[in-house]
Amino acid sequence: MVEKKKEPENTFGDPGTIDDMAAMYLAAVKSVLESLKEYEDNGSGSDIMYLLAQAQARWLSSALRYWQQIAGIIGERGSEAANAMKPDTDGPSAEARRVMMLDKARAALRDVSDLSLREAKLLQGDLMKIEAELRECMAQPEDELDEARRFARPIK
Repeated sequence: MVEKKKEPENTFGDPGTIDDMAAMYLAAVKSVLESLKEYEDNGSGSDIMYLLAQAQARWLSSALRYWQQIAGIIGERGSEAANAMKPDTDGPSAEARRVMMLDKARAALRDVSDLSLREAKLLQGDLMKIEAELRECMAQPEDELDEARRFARPIK
């Protein structure tokens, strides 16, 4: 008997579980910490790698927080929409229930949209602070090299 090869599952758009998200987060942090150790051992760029590790930790935390908040919104709004569709003998007509469900779905989309903007602003603020610290790493103290550079011939 010939076994059929199992085709890879298309997971596009599937957010996975919170455990999947946490595992990805931990794997990424572990990777950054390992690369930090490499740079620390050879003494070059450890301050820059540290700041990049901070940036990665911030965006990963942001993604996890965003994922959790969306799950809450969808859970809450989804149950509201499901309750709106329950037939009730004394309640609204089927068409009125359908309109109520559409309103709940639209509210969920608005909440997710608002959340994405808030989360993006928070992340942007965090990353801009780290970028400012990176800029400070580029600032070099004035020394005799500054004078030498001033008299260097331009590259043609």
